[in-house]
Amino acid sequence: MDLKAVAPAKPADVPAEQPAAPVAPRVEPLIPAEGTRVAESPGALAPVRTAQEWRRLWTKLSIIPFFIVPVILGFVYFVFIAADRYAVESKFSIRLVSGSPSTDLLGSITGLSSAGSTVTDSYILIDFIESRGVIDKLSERIDLRGIYSHEDADFYMAFDPDETIEEFRDYLDGMISVYYDSSSQIITMEVQAFTPEDAKLVAEQILLLSEELVNELSEKSRGDSLKNAQDEVKRNEDRLRNNRANMRKFRDVEQDIDPSKTAESQISLLSSVEASLSAARAEMTNLLRFMKEDAPSVKVLRSKIKSFEEQASLERARLGIDTSKKNDGSSDTLSARLEAYEVLALEQEFSQKAYVSALASLEHARVEADRQQRYLSAFVRPSIPQEAIYPERILNIFIVVFAALMVWGICVMTAYIVREHAT
Repeated sequence: MDLKAVAPAKPADVPAEQPAAPVAPRVEPLIPAEGTRVAESPGALAPVRTAQEWRRLWTKLSIIPFFIVPVILGFVYFVFIAADRYAVESKFSIRLVSGSPSTDLLGSITGLSSAGSTVTDSYILIDFIESRGVIDKLSERIDLRGIYSHEDADFYMAFDPDETIEEFRDYLDGMISVYYDSSSQIITMEVQAFTPEDAKLVAEQILLLSEELVNELSEKSRGDSLKNAQDEVKRNEDRLRNNRANMRKFRDVEQDIDPSKTAESQISLLSSVEASLSAARAEMTNLLRFMKEDAPSVKVLRSKIKSFEEQASLERARLGIDTSKKNDGSSDTLSARLEAYEVLALEQEFSQKAYVSALASLEHARVEADRQQRYLSAFVRPSIPQEAIYPERILNIFIVVFAALMVWGICVMTAYIVREHAT
């Protein structure tokens, strides 16, 4: 059978089949929008992560540098590297020779000592221990830099001997600690070092310097108090000496030891003259009753009365009324001399009393200075420790863990806050 005859005839108007146009492939984004996922093709190597998954991944990975690494480093340092540090503790206080310091009304209410007690000296001593001065004095007595750059120290806690004195002071702030209890007025000092002997040596030298400072302050305070009292005594002594010199000069010039006594005798003499004058006048009156004016007895008595009157006038003139003047212009009356004498006598009396009072004040200041003398009382002295209490390894490891956890949490929270504000 002929197959060609069987095949249907091809229509003449049917056009030939054209090839299909090429279709461009669809390009998917590398990072799709949030909340969408790209369908996995059979031949895909790995799924494409969303933005939220990327953030979660970075959050998990950030724990490595911010938490795990610091904790591991801290554990390695405190367990295997950190050197032992020995601590020596000493307790002391500043006391008075007379006993406990007095408190004022405010101090009795608040429980605090007054400003004049040993509280001020205690704070001075604390500032001295924490100052550069104590470092300079310690360096003159012991090898302080060598102690804290010891070969047993680790790389972090050891001090570089070539550093400056200011950096050395900052370093010692962590090795020497001082605490003051204001209620008991006790100073507690703790000194750390890398060997027990060095810790005890540094603590003993600081305590010795503190005793020298307290003694110096006490001696200076005592010297100032006595010096003021002695200056007052000297001033009053010079004043009394000048007054006595003026009194001696007055007596030499006036030729009168005590014008007050002279005035008493002068008044007594004037009274006697006036009494005699009165008696003579009475006798004259009696004689004139039976005698004439030119009678000899009357003339004699009248002459006597005149002499008494002249004597009385002279004595009155010496007491207060005198027209004669000295070459220097001063009056020669007894009242003028008595006035000048009374001024000198009053000044001398006052100077004597002031001098006696100054002497009493000096003695009181000397007794008070001895009673208020301060001294350092150390009732817990430095001793060689048998066990190193620093560094506190377990506590420091927990601190590192807590600090690293806080840093990591803060960083994560900051990243999320920045992202929220950015979107």
